[in-house]
Amino acid sequence: MAEEERWFDNEFSEVYSEELAELLHFEESNVQKLQYCSFGVLSSLHTLLFRMLFCATLKRLLIIFHTKGIISEDTLHLTVIASGLFMMWTQNTFALSVFSFTALVIVVPYYKFLFKKNIKFKILIYSIGMLLIWQCLMTAEKFMSIRGILMVMLMKTTSVSFDLANELYKDISLLQLLSYVLDGSTILFGPWITYKQYHDSLEMKNVEVEIMNCFRALSYILFSLLAVIYSSCVADNFTEWYFVGAYFVAQSFRFSHYFVCWLSAGISLLSGVDSGSIVDWTRIELPRSLVDVVVSWNIPMHQFLHQYVFGEMRKYGSAIAIFATYVGINFQLSAVLLSLGFYTYAETKLRSRLSRRTNSCVRAKKCHEECSHAWKENSMPTLAVNMIFRIVAIIHLVYLGMAFDNSTAETGYSWNHTLNVWGDSYYFSHSIGTLTLISSFII
Repeated sequence: MAEEERWFDNEFSEVYSEELAELLHFEESNVQKLQYCSFGVLSSLHTLLFRMLFCATLKRLLIIFHTKGIISEDTLHLTVIASGLFMMWTQNTFALSVFSFTALVIVVPYYKFLFKKNIKFKILIYSIGMLLIWQCLMTAEKFMSIRGILMVMLMKTTSVSFDLANELYKDISLLQLLSYVLDGSTILFGPWITYKQYHDSLEMKNVEVEIMNCFRALSYILFSLLAVIYSSCVADNFTEWYFVGAYFVAQSFRFSHYFVCWLSAGISLLSGVDSGSIVDWTRIELPRSLVDVVVSWNIPMHQFLHQYVFGEMRKYGSAIAIFATYVGINFQLSAVLLSLGFYTYAETKLRSRLSRRTNSCVRAKKCHEECSHAWKENSMPTLAVNMIFRIVAIIHLVYLGMAFDNSTAETGYSWNHTLNVWGDSYYFSHSIGTLTLISSFII
């Protein structure tokens, strides 16, 4: 028996050693893979980061010189414009198209009707029309490479025209307008800022605020790099199981969005523009409702749409306002945004009716502590209902994000790709949204 026990112990030790060696090799290979991937991602970004940091720092130094009277205001604006043109020129090879677009969207309206009253919708329609024309004239790959730049320019032009029509500002010179629109620290990734925010950024703050803003900016940039590493090197490794893989595909897309938002927040803050929080990732990853996702996805964008699109179109009805707010410029973006708007409308309607029927805090937006509901936020029935809606919101996010799988990201996603991806899932999310809307009429 002793020999048999020794033999068993030896066999067990050998098997255990082999399994342990395989496990250690697997962990070591994964760590090395993560290191190589992270190094590759950061290497591909270092040139872009350097250019953005250079433009932001240059703008801040010029503001110091302007404050001390070393350079004039016109020199400051011209240098800011030059930094924006430099960023566009070094970002892609289609800068000439962007310059032409700039002239048509900014310079022409400026001399024609920018400062006249009652032209808000003319500017908005003109800007969207120019964007659509540019999309038709350019190949998909070229348009995708400059779409973000064009969108930022259009949002700035539209917002300043609305504000001028509403007499929020006095006359703005063409040089001031161009420096606002072509600011090198916000031209690539945003964020959208108002003209007042830009104008305030041209003034020096006290030393304590400036130092604190530098630390905040660097922390934003650090978080953005962690987000892009997770998106590119971690989330893409969990794609073997269907639903889990779909979840991580959608999450990879979301974290790439966080990278853009946090990087733009850091660069703009370093240049003097305190745009506040741009994205609230916790409310997106664990949303109370889809309203949280809509509001928290891009807070400056939400403010722009709410103030200049939804707010202006609301007089024509909520449904039309939602459609105008969520419409995109290609099929997939339009389909995703309109689906999100439909889901949000249905969920908000259902939860509002459910809240009135049950006298509980189950509305899409969290109730105030002084609300008059009998069933408060911390009661078990309310927690259970809100948890169900949280799970449904996460399912919707997984479904909508499945189409963003990087397969044709450089040229844009076609309608065929989007419908095929959703068709493979039997359009279950749209079915849930339809049932939600029907339930809101029944309750």
